[in-house]
Amino acid sequence: MTRTLPAPALVVVGAVLLGSSAVFVAVSGANATTAAFHRCFLAALVLLPLALLEVRRRGRPRGAMLGVAAAGGVFLGADFIMWAQAVLDTGAAVSTLLISTQVFVFPGLLWLLHRDRPSVQFLVALPVMVVGLVLAAGILGADPFAVDPLRGGILGVLAGVCYGVYLYGNHRCRVIDARFIAVPVAVSTSAAAATVGVYGAVTGSLLLVPTADMVGWLVALALLGQVLPWLLLSAAATGVRAEVGASLMLLQPLSALVLGVLLAGDEPALGQLVGMGLVALSVWWVSGGRRMLSRR
Repeated sequence: MTRTLPAPALVVVGAVLLGSSAVFVAVSGANATTAAFHRCFLAALVLLPLALLEVRRRGRPRGAMLGVAAAGGVFLGADFIMWAQAVLDTGAAVSTLLISTQVFVFPGLLWLLHRDRPSVQFLVALPVMVVGLVLAAGILGADPFAVDPLRGGILGVLAGVCYGVYLYGNHRCRVIDARFIAVPVAVSTSAAAATVGVYGAVTGSLLLVPTADMVGWLVALALLGQVLPWLLLSAAATGVRAEVGASLMLLQPLSALVLGVLLAGDEPALGQLVGMGLVALSVWWVSGGRRMLSRR
């Protein structure tokens, strides 16, 4: 698949799959720490054998790449803990949109650290994205069934910052050693599992053996919300510009919205739907939709 599909298409598929993870968290019945830990732990069981096969085929990976992947995994673990709680507090669609603060963090780090200036389209669309994010967060009316919109909103935004740092690390892994796709994902996922495990042990919030009714959803979360999308995103990491990739990742909340309504009973308010529409319009603009329409 990674050889036949262009990099933007891989990002789109990965983002849509990641959007499904919010719904799996919501319907699993697990608390935030338990969902975050098993998402990473079960995914690592699949990713580590793939990484070992990749090492046997392509040789020893560079130490710098492994270090960046492990450091990124710590931020990913923090992201998952805060974001899973945001899902439980605000609903699947809104929480997934809140972590879209990564659209500023990821390109911003590349601009600050590597002088990789975002495109004009991105800078023009940025204010629209901000308005869309604010509306989708519920400023003009939130999901009436949301448990704690304020706490969920704060945690969702902080999770997005950690997420953006992880995306930056994932991008740097491919720059440092482009031979590997599974290895950096396996290392970062394992580091994330360790981070969440330590947090859960200290706080006593981790259910190490999930109940029978949680298992199926947690396996789906690990495979469809972690293994497959991050392999796709790792393969596409250097194939799209940072601001385009970050904008395409905003398709996560749109898929979360659809699945949240169908499976988790979410009822977004009109203002939130308008906000999501503005985000979708921004994604279309930044990813070249206007140019493609003009060519047609």
